[in-house]
Order: sequence, then C-alpha cells, then structure tokens
Amino acid sequence: MFFGENLLSRFYQLLKDETVLIAGANSKTGKALAKYFSDMKIKFTVSDLKIDAAASDFFQSLSHPPKIVYAGSQTEEQFSGVNRIVISPGVPRSAAFLKKACESGIPVDSEISLAARIIEEEGVDLIGITGTDGKSTTSALTAHLLSKKYKTFLLGNFGEPFISGLSSIKRGDKVVLELSSYQLEDGEKYHLNAAALLNIAPDHLNRYPGMKEYRVAKEKIFINQNENDLAVLNKDQEYFERWKNLTRAKLLTLSLKGEADIYFQDEWIYFKGKKWISQNEIPLKGLHNIENIMTGAAFASFYQMTSDEIRNAVLEFKGLSHRCESAGEKNGIHFINDSKATTVQAVMKALSCAEKGIVLILGGSDKNLDFSELNPYFSGKVKKIICYGETGKKISEMICFENKEIVYPFDEAVLKAFQSAVSGDTVLLSPGCASFDQFKSFEERGERFKYLVKNHAE
Repeated sequence: MFFGENLLSRFYQLLKDETVLIAGANSKTGKALAKYFSDMKIKFTVSDLKIDAAASDFFQSLSHPPKIVYAGSQTEEQFSGVNRIVISPGVPRSAAFLKKACESGIPVDSEISLAARIIEEEGVDLIGITGTDGKSTTSALTAHLLSKKYKTFLLGNFGEPFISGLSSIKRGDKVVLELSSYQLEDGEKYHLNAAALLNIAPDHLNRYPGMKEYRVAKEKIFINQNENDLAVLNKDQEYFERWKNLTRAKLLTLSLKGEADIYFQDEWIYFKGKKWISQNEIPLKGLHNIENIMTGAAFASFYQMTSDEIRNAVLEFKGLSHRCESAGEKNGIHFINDSKATTVQAVMKALSCAEKGIVLILGGSDKNLDFSELNPYFSGKVKKIICYGETGKKISEMICFENKEIVYPFDEAVLKAFQSAVSGDTVLLSPGCASFDQFKSFEERGERFKYLVKNHAE
C-alpha cells in the first residue's frame, strides 16, 4: 500500500474545515508548509516580517495560493478568522501576537508537532535527536545506519522539513528527526519512539531567559515516551540522572569515562561488552565523534541491526561538511573547516582535532555566550587566536590568551591565520558564533573558508 495516500487523507480530515495561518512563512519550513497546504487544498494565509519579491512569487505560483499574504509586523488582525497557527522554528512563542492567539483559544503548533500527529500510530517509527552540539552528525549517521536495513528518512532541522516528507513515507519506515530546542517547545504534543538528548550547554540565550528554560525545552524530547520506546543517554552528562528519570522508555547508555552499554576505553569502543571498533579505524576524528557513533549504534541496535552490520556502516560514514571537515593541507599546514561550531562547547570539542600548533579563528554574530569557558582549553594546544566580526572585540576581552588579534572582515581573519601558521600547524575555523553578521548561513561561511584556503594555496 502507498502509505502517503493514507497520510494525505488523515491530514485533510484534520484540517479540511480550518483556515491556517503560517507565521514565519518566508523560510524553508514556512514555504514547505505552504506547498503542503496548497497541495491539500487547505485554506491558509501567510505572514512574515519580510515578504520579498521572490517569496511573493513563490506563494502566488502555488496551485492554491494563500488567501492573504501579510508582510510586516505580526498583529492580532492576522489571526482574525483563523482556526490554527503553525509557526516556523524562528518565530518565538513569546511573540505578543502568539500570546494573544493562545488567549483566544487558537492552537499554535510547530511544523514538527503537526506532521508528527498526522502519522502517529500509523506504523512509522520516529527517532528524535537533540542536543546543543553534535545533533546533525548524529542524526545523519543514525539515518545512514538504519538505511542499511530499513527505508529511512532524515528530516527536521537537518535537510528537508518533516512536512515535506509525509507523502513519501510508508508503513514500517524509519524517520530520523534532528530537533532543535525551538522545534521541541511543543514536544508535549507528539510521541517519539526513540530519542536522544546528546548534551546541553549555553546556547540561544538571545531567545530564552536563561539556561533552565533552554534545557527544559530540550527535555521535552522524552515527555511522551513509554516502556516500549528507547532513550539513549550519555552517562558523562551533568543531567544524566535527571534525564533518566524523565523517561519511561528503555535505556541504552554510553560513556567516554567508564562502563556503560556502549563505552570508550584505551582507544576502543566496546559494544555489548566486547571490543568493537578501534578509534584509528574511524574516519571521523575527535572524541565528540566517538560519542556520536556510540549514540547511532545504540539506535541501530534497538532496531535489530547486528554489531557487524553497524560496524561496517560506521566505517563507511565520512561525516558532514562544515563539521571538523578537512579543508586540505598545504605547505605542511592542515586546514579544518568547523563552521557549524556555533557554541562554546562545540569549540571545546573541535580543539581535540589537533594536539598542538592550532591557529584558531573565533567570531561572528552574537549569541550572548561566555567565551571565558574556553580559557582552560588553550594551554599547550593553541598558538594564536584571531577574533573577528561582530563579536571579535567582546570575545577578545573574555579570553585570557596573549597571542591574539582582532579584525572585523572574515576574509582578513582567514588571511591573518594563514600568515600566523607554519608547517605542522593547524588553522581551525571553529567560530563559536552564528554567521549572520557577514553570511547567510554557517554553510556559506564554511564554503568561503574553503574557497580562501584553495585560493591561497594557488
């Protein structure tokens, strides 16, 4: 049976009599929702602070365009006659017009919760992965492993929005969802068959009042699990005991520091009590990637893959662009592109990619993070730090390191790093910040770094 047809029918029954407002429509998720509603012939309107010509053309090109396109400030007027609001991840629930909508009894859903409820109890396993760092690599790796045995989809915060995949998913398929804290803010509305919270560290403090609120959003990943489900937890994490008590699911644990269901010791990963993979065999470098591999292996084991099947698939996986990605080696200098590192914790992990002689590039747009936490990690490893962009001066003031420079343009920061490195050194772009002061995305920043490395080599 083509399962997608069943999904469309359920979705239509849910929304056929409603008018839906898409808030944050000029985004990847917003446009995916608009296309889906159009295909379903569901009445909808769209709203965004900025609707440019390209977005307007997209909405009007749909077979069933939105009834109204709102551009500019989002107000109560926009949800007049609306039965439901679906928000893109970038729209904060603290927005005044959303609070008014809730007070008026209008449900506010994330795209993830809407899509998940459409297919719940339909024989599709949803595997959710969140964490401050490592969730993209772990999600991609988990999908790679499961794809050796099942039809598997990688959706959510990584790749395509969940809603875009619904018409292709069939009974028995596995769906791996990378979930940000934004997408978990209404996690109480949906159920995950398997889940992992990899780690927690300060991030998105420009959205949340404090760390507690950010952590609680992440913890919703376990909220509806039952005894037939799986939770994968790292015993080394500060909140391990708390997280263990938040879920009713079966537990599989991992550790870099001691025994667990899957653990790392003396350069070997132990799986089911036996030596499994040597660190030297693994294409992905860094201890953080050992954690990612152990998490993916736990999911694959739960879904009845053998240790040999998992091992072979792990050794095939080469990692993702912009995550501790080698950008080449020229004149004995190794260049690493870790543009995806947008938190302090991610920088800490990236520093394990080299033993010494690191020329580190930090900076970008501000997320109100505390870079003084990096100070213990510099000694013996880092020879120079280039602080660039909107946060360059602020970072320089927080770090206790003598050999540092401040520049604004990203290209100049990379040039300074080139000039500071000698044979045997590593130039590491691990910014610890978002990219939006000079780029549209971390991908664009990483591609620019790789271009500059290549151009410099020529």
